Amino acid sequence: MDLWKLFLTPRQEQKLNLLEEIISKKEVSLDELAYKNSLTNRKLKIIIEQINSEYDSCTKPLIKFENRMFKLTADESEEVYSTFYLHLKQQYINQSSVFKLLLFFLEHRKIGMIRLSRHFNYSQSYCYKLINKANEIIKVIGFNCEIRKKTNYIVLEGNENQIRVITYLLETTSITFNSSKNYNYLTNANNFLSSIHQDKLKRISKVFDNSLKLGQFVKQGSEEELEVMASIYKEVHLGFFNMFSYVEKDGNNFYFLNEKMFFYLFTIYYLPEYLTPLIRNNIGENLANVKGNRIIDKATKVLKWLEEKYEIPKEFHNTFLFQLVYRFLITDKLSLNILFYATNSITYTNENIKEISSDFQNLYKDELSKESLEVFSFQVTELLYSYLGSLMANPLKVSINSTYRANYVIVIRNSLSSIYKEDTLKICEKIEESDVVISDSVIDIDDSQDFFFLDDIHDLDAWRRFGEFIHEKILQRRIHLKSDLIKIEDR
Repeated sequence: MDLWKLFLTPRQEQKLNLLEEIISKKEVSLDELAYKNSLTNRKLKIIIEQINSEYDSCTKPLIKFENRMFKLTADESEEVYSTFYLHLKQQYINQSSVFKLLLFFLEHRKIGMIRLSRHFNYSQSYCYKLINKANEIIKVIGFNCEIRKKTNYIVLEGNENQIRVITYLLETTSITFNSSKNYNYLTNANNFLSSIHQDKLKRISKVFDNSLKLGQFVKQGSEEELEVMASIYKEVHLGFFNMFSYVEKDGNNFYFLNEKMFFYLFTIYYLPEYLTPLIRNNIGENLANVKGNRIIDKATKVLKWLEEKYEIPKEFHNTFLFQLVYRFLITDKLSLNILFYATNSITYTNENIKEISSDFQNLYKDELSKESLEVFSFQVTELLYSYLGSLMANPLKVSINSTYRANYVIVIRNSLSSIYKEDTLKICEKIEESDVVISDSVIDIDDSQDFFFLDDIHDLDAWRRFGEFIHEKILQRRIHLKSDLIKIEDR
């Protein structure tokens, strides 16, 4: 599900879909676009004209029509097309009356109808209509909250954890980072996070600050969950006390500890860049030293099974332990069974990932609900596979053959060796042992091998095509591994 599309009109969504396809393909035929979007040729041309009219350039349109093909204007850069798409998307979202009203209630929670009507300059009947639409969107997303009418006011009530999540999502949806804001994407010398990540942290802090000042607190955590967080606090420092010390009153730190836990889980989920490989490893080491904790003990047992099954090197033990424990916590605290589907979908890139995910579901079936279990197992498998893919995939074996060019073999060999490590791509002397054969002439190869014809080593376009070909073959091995490289055994 694309959350932001819930706030668009059908025509706005159609414009963005058309623009996205044209930008991604550079040029698309009139007939293909019309058929795919169930439009007549005439209506399609009208929509494209409307998109061009919204483009800021006064000289040339963004999309031109030649020989029954829609093409992007050649004299614009790639950045211009993407920036315009994001600008148009943000503009449509912020024009939505339902979006503005829902965001208002998420931030303020309670208001009288007369004040609400005056604030938006809408009639009271129209405000009620927007409230109904907002509740329908909340229901579609699946969050447990609702805008309700009380005696003297209208209030947003429900699961506080979920309310903060959707608040952050909607605020982020309405913002795009563009060059006009002069964002510094690089890390400052005196700060670990880049400016764009600092801005993200500020928006998360604002969501928490607004909620806490309204007296809204998150769901209580268990002693085992708080014990897990102690291992994280040793390595990650987000300045929670400096920002929210007012939560701790009269020596009662009950609310403070729960809010701190949720803040850290929330921030790490949306700002994973904060956790360097060293930090993840150290947290895992801290967790391994905790005894008698049900969450950690379960993850340790599962990890032992994984290490035996796949012969995972010991160097990954702490990192994997952290990922299992952390993902288990946020699946409940962030309602990932709902949140994940609001912005993503589960797609298994190959049968092996699907089977490993199924194994995780069996291992954790008594710990999570069915809906939560599916998301948890998919995310953990996806992360695990990103490590195991490089461990279990064999290097791509490439042989080079030249019929009449003296420097052909040496130039290609040196070029590939300077780009790829030997555990990723290996040059073979014997053609029959290779996976890919590169040649300047047609030769006989086995059916299991791939062939690439590279005639002119001084042609940059030929090198570009060759690079795309090799990269695709490597990705197939690293991400879409063949079934014989991983064997899932029955337990």
